[in-house]
Amino acid sequence: MTLILSLLSFVFVLVTILYFTKPAYRSQIIVLSRLFLALVFIYSGFVKAVDPLGSTYKFVDYFNAFGFSSLNSLAFPLSIILSAAEFIVGVGFLLSSKNRIIWLLASVFMLVFTPLTLFLALKNPVSDCGCFGDAMILTNWETFWKNIVIDIPLLLITFNLKTKAQNRPVILEWSVLSLAILGIVGVSIYGYRHLPIIDFRPFKIGNNIQAGMSIPDGAKADVYKSTFIYKNIKTGEQKEFDEAQLSEAVDHPELWSYVDTQTSLIEEGYHPPIHDFSISNPKDGDITQAVLNDSAYTLILVSYNLNLAYTPAIVQFEPLAEAVATSGIKCLVLTGGLQEEIEALSQEIKKTFGYDTILVEQTQGEAVFLYEKEGEVLEFTERNLPDPNDASYVFIGQENQKTSTPKALSFEFYNCDPTTLKTIIRANPGFVLLRKGTVIDKWHYNDLPKAAYFKNLK
Repeated sequence: MTLILSLLSFVFVLVTILYFTKPAYRSQIIVLSRLFLALVFIYSGFVKAVDPLGSTYKFVDYFNAFGFSSLNSLAFPLSIILSAAEFIVGVGFLLSSKNRIIWLLASVFMLVFTPLTLFLALKNPVSDCGCFGDAMILTNWETFWKNIVIDIPLLLITFNLKTKAQNRPVILEWSVLSLAILGIVGVSIYGYRHLPIIDFRPFKIGNNIQAGMSIPDGAKADVYKSTFIYKNIKTGEQKEFDEAQLSEAVDHPELWSYVDTQTSLIEEGYHPPIHDFSISNPKDGDITQAVLNDSAYTLILVSYNLNLAYTPAIVQFEPLAEAVATSGIKCLVLTGGLQEEIEALSQEIKKTFGYDTILVEQTQGEAVFLYEKEGEVLEFTERNLPDPNDASYVFIGQENQKTSTPKALSFEFYNCDPTTLKTIIRANPGFVLLRKGTVIDKWHYNDLPKAAYFKNLK
């Protein structure tokens, strides 16, 4: 990506020189600049619009990083507004380079985001700006240089605004822009109420989770540089040594005293697209590999936060899980919730279906031996059997001990990193069907199929 940005920078610097030195090419240069800006803004707006919750999470990251967590409730409407505004700017440039409102909106974008991304590049409070959603991940420095590249053609169009406007009916242009607004907002609403129409994340349908977690043979690892700080015992002066120079300090303990070690990343290696994915709970431990290697289907309800989830969908997961269990489909809930939240929700589900009043007889492992003595049936365990020489005890049979307990849920709760769960599916809760670690299908809680769908799986 850095190479592409460098090439684009060179191209637009050259184009700028031609604009001022070769007036005959100005109209072609403006067309090129307009189409470039249209492409960038349409793409940027669209990839954010299809995934409004992804943009919402990014706004929350920004608010938290800058100490404005009180504004988190504005994150979702801002994500809709931002993506729609970018998309409309792109469509506006596609139609014309003389629309001053579109030019003004684009200028405001760049006047705000160019210095902001420079600050992000210098301070790095958020690792990924989210300017292209999950479709294209840029570092903060790449994002800043991307904005510089955008600024150049925008400036060229600014110089061209004084020329005569294109001969096109204004009502036609604004009609197209109005339809574009309705369309892009509709895409966002659909993505929020269902799932994104395009999934750019590593957990999309058809992807294998284990493959996404693996590191290819020969992949480059991160390269770090360590700097060792020592203090001169005689003068008190501190000096930095790299690994090659370290022996100068280590071999002279009478002269140098160790202070600190600083480690910095100098070259980033390969990082698998899926990380921090695990399935575990205190009862069963880590069952990640068991689930990912299971040849049977596993239906997972995913909720990164139980308190923010649509609770009726989780409650109704119980009859679905009970119904599909007869088909060999395993069900579980994967959440970032705390244990007390899980327990409270479990009790709510049990109360909803009356499980606290339904007793299930369970067989225990220890055998019970039955003897008759003087017409009375007596029970004995293997540890306290009657004397075999006592003829008054007549053995009549044995059975296993049984106890009655309240009916249990048809699924277990397991924990996973909340950020990973947000990445898996853009719904709270959402549903994911796995087989051998491959994502077979995904559903928003508004679209979950009936039990018959799962029973017919082959």
